[in-house]
Amino acid sequence: MLPSRIVLSKGYDNDHLIIPNGSEEYYTLWNGAQEYLKAALKDKPTRTEPFNEEKWGIIAANNPYYFEFKTDINIDIVKWVLNIKNSVDSVMGLNKVAIYPDDPENGYSDTIYIKDSNNIYTYVVSGYGGVALDQKEFETVYESHKNNFKIKNYKIAIETGSKSLLPKDMIAPFTSNSEEEYTNLNSIPFGSLQGPTSSLAEYDAIQLELLGEIRNDYYPDEDVYGAVVFKKSDSVYRLYKNSVIEYKYTGNQGVTERTRLLDAYQKAVGFIMELKARSRHMDNINLYLSSVKEGSNSFIFKFDYSIDDGEGHGDVPLLLKDFKLPNSEQSLDSAITIEATSKRVIQCRWVALKLEVNKIFKEYTWNFPELVDRAYSLNKELSNANLPIRDYGIYYVLTPPEANSTMITPSFVLFNNTGSYDIPLGGK
Repeated sequence: MLPSRIVLSKGYDNDHLIIPNGSEEYYTLWNGAQEYLKAALKDKPTRTEPFNEEKWGIIAANNPYYFEFKTDINIDIVKWVLNIKNSVDSVMGLNKVAIYPDDPENGYSDTIYIKDSNNIYTYVVSGYGGVALDQKEFETVYESHKNNFKIKNYKIAIETGSKSLLPKDMIAPFTSNSEEEYTNLNSIPFGSLQGPTSSLAEYDAIQLELLGEIRNDYYPDEDVYGAVVFKKSDSVYRLYKNSVIEYKYTGNQGVTERTRLLDAYQKAVGFIMELKARSRHMDNINLYLSSVKEGSNSFIFKFDYSIDDGEGHGDVPLLLKDFKLPNSEQSLDSAITIEATSKRVIQCRWVALKLEVNKIFKEYTWNFPELVDRAYSLNKELSNANLPIRDYGIYYVLTPPEANSTMITPSFVLFNNTGSYDIPLGGK
């Protein structure tokens, strides 16, 4: 449960800074926000009102701290992450949070705004003795980042006065060019791309990296698609040529009670942590929960990758493009898709590319309105549709590997309800 974006704001029509994900300040601010959420969620909200996009845009622009998540985070997951034992469950979950410590409009009490898919919840917390996110902390982080290469010239959409199809709380460099530094990313496939695996040594190498200490529990094979297969009595792993790995539980599930979301999420997180511990291909990757969907008696969780650029530059998110399984026409839209019940993980698919940043940084200048216009002009789906933009970002766009190593440069990516559209940035 990590926010996908943290913004510092000096107030409406003033400076807004995006804090690089994965940086020291990012974790300092998120740890402070968790303290305020703990204090707020112990009581009922002071006010609950239906979500209004314009009002939320003003909240985002006015408040010093703003936290965005990729999806609604269910309240049971929130309480588990924050270790909240007793709470008043007035909120079903959260996807965005704004915090104003010592808010002058509320008698210098601390104000916390929580948004879910339906409502805005306002909490006014008095008597909270912590100093997390106080004015001193704000100024320290703000001063250290105001001249940062990645956080210049940003405004929040509602401040522009534009009637465009943009979320009112979207933060972007709407009025001028943004100059930012990025490194290149090397993408190395997991296993062989050259057809069936023929050597026992190659099997052993793949088996060791994928399964670690439990490798002797599985025996190797290949399937009709040329995938490397590792089986035991109740589970199977398949490594496809495009570096996608699939796990399936094949044992008898028996009669089970109705699955609780938190139980399933804990099983999913445990499975991922075991993967990271056994192999090295996710050492430098952070995971962001991007989707939760309920099945017949299971939950499907999706996670996106973000990779540390190094040297304090923070994380850059990764976007998958054209990754498919051999027996499917549907592209994978997240780096990890995992289905779990209260008892176990029953299926998981993840992209197992080994990703390395070269840490040689290049400056990129890009203009948000120009790139949006270019995306609409290049894609028929956009040019023929009057659809609102959901989000945007600078991403490394991953495509299925075709060689031993592929170098990837950053791209501008636009998201709306029809999908995602990417345009490579031009560097100096």
